[in-house]
Amino acid sequence: MKNYGQKQPLNPVSLSALYELFFNPSFYFEAGNIVKSRWYQFIALIPYAMMVTKGNMIKKYILKFEDQPDSPAQLLFSHWPYSWGMLLLGGLVGGFLYWIFGIKNFASRLRWCGVENPNKEDARFVSIFSSLVFSLPGITILVYESLYFEDFKSSVNYPGMGWETLAFLFMWWSTHVQWLGVKSRFNISGFKVLFNFYLLPFILQFIYIHQKFYLKTLKDIIYMLTM
Repeated sequence: MKNYGQKQPLNPVSLSALYELFFNPSFYFEAGNIVKSRWYQFIALIPYAMMVTKGNMIKKYILKFEDQPDSPAQLLFSHWPYSWGMLLLGGLVGGFLYWIFGIKNFASRLRWCGVENPNKEDARFVSIFSSLVFSLPGITILVYESLYFEDFKSSVNYPGMGWETLAFLFMWWSTHVQWLGVKSRFNISGFKVLFNFYLLPFILQFIYIHQKFYLKTLKDIIYMLTM
């Protein structure tokens, strides 16, 4: 592994460092000092968990509650304050679960890629802060949707693909950033690293978070076949 003590120090939460995170991630993760505050690390994880919760809400709405207009659960989809409350709750609970289990899984993948006894702080640093590349633009898009659309279900039913395509690009770039972060922070490379920290995470995130298009398309196909 690299000798971290020889790196040029970088405050990972400064504005200049965030620029490096998005556009020069190898340098960011190689030179970045560990964020000491566990609370700050956890707060940085919440936006990503909110995006995962958003994907789950979209799935629930399309597959179940879209056809149940009288369900009490419609409150979560028909009023932004309730939607945001659910997203924040999901961010807190999901962030807590990822803190306990997700970091362990991240370290396990590092060991499978050849890193002996990976440093937990380094694993947490790369895992959490690479997710900001997707979650910060995702939260920005969510705020825009809250201002532009009447409610959550209106944003789900909107036929346009502009914002979703932008979110998809940031999700891909976040995966790319994590891959580069793992390589630079832990000094490893090869197909195992590519598969575990690029290909597999990208596929799983796409399946879970970007469910709007293929679920609605599948539902429309089934409806046409059964007419």
